[in-house]
Amino acid sequence: MSPELFIQALQHPENLSSDDMAPLEDVVRAYPCFAAAKELYLKLLHQSKDLSYEACLFKTSLASPHRQQLFAYIHGLETKPEKEFTTETDSSLQAFDLIDSFLGDNAVDAELETPDQA
Repeated sequence: MSPELFIQALQHPENLSSDDMAPLEDVVRAYPCFAAAKELYLKLLHQSKDLSYEACLFKTSLASPHRQQLFAYIHGLETKPEKEFTTETDSSLQAFDLIDSFLGDNAVDAELETPDQA
């Protein structure tokens, strides 16, 4: 399967047919950590009501960090966007300022004695 066809399949998975199953299965076997290919292959198995769907679902869901999104993708459901976490950008609390203030407060003025000096 060419990259262009794969991208087109990702954008429009409803256009997949059983003819696309063998090339997509080859991609999944060649690249076992390619999550997008596994999920697309799983969706195709679900659409075609293939008997190996359950076994593939088990394996794919183990590797999926968001099983609810995987379920929604397979069944064509709308997903809610995840909450975006925003951080306040306070100039007084920048990372290096925090480190500098920590080092400044905990600085040791006296030199440490080494065992050779004692």
